[in-house]
Amino acid sequence: MITGFRPGELSIIAARPAMGKTALGLNIMQYVSLKKGIPVVFFSLEMTGDELFYRTISSMSSVNGSAIRQQKLSDEEWNRFLVSVEQYKRSGIIIDETPAITISTLRERAKRIQRQYGIKMVIVDYLQLMHSTTKTVQSREQEVADISRGLKEIAKTLHIPVIALAQLNRAVDARA
Repeated sequence: MITGFRPGELSIIAARPAMGKTALGLNIMQYVSLKKGIPVVFFSLEMTGDELFYRTISSMSSVNGSAIRQQKLSDEEWNRFLVSVEQYKRSGIIIDETPAITISTLRERAKRIQRQYGIKMVIVDYLQLMHSTTKTVQSREQEVADISRGLKEIAKTLHIPVIALAQLNRAVDARA
């Protein structure tokens, strides 16, 4: 349906809370990095690197996340877990868990990570937790628009796809 992600494009994936945006972002990261061999940076403003690691390993190994955290795995599950950890280590996955990051800080980090690791995709989880560096923002809507423009600029400057996950307001359900 989306026909892939192209260099220089900003794609915004939006949904209400708890609808699987982070899971989708992680699945995209996993596919691009592990199946296609393309280095990806995942900027998580909400979850820790450990949480994202365990969610990714759970998905890769098809082992229940709670069983992994509690270390209650069968021998066969342990084997799948360990194989997945090794694949993850060899992958081009980079996770940045800096909370409340500004668009300018994200831009500088993405540039540095691209120089250092050759990343070819940026995923941001999620848009509304970012902050603009513009001082004259008059509303949150204007700030989010400014952040979106900054993400598009990063996509164009680095010539890579940028995917931003965004949360829709629950008030949308109340509209006619």
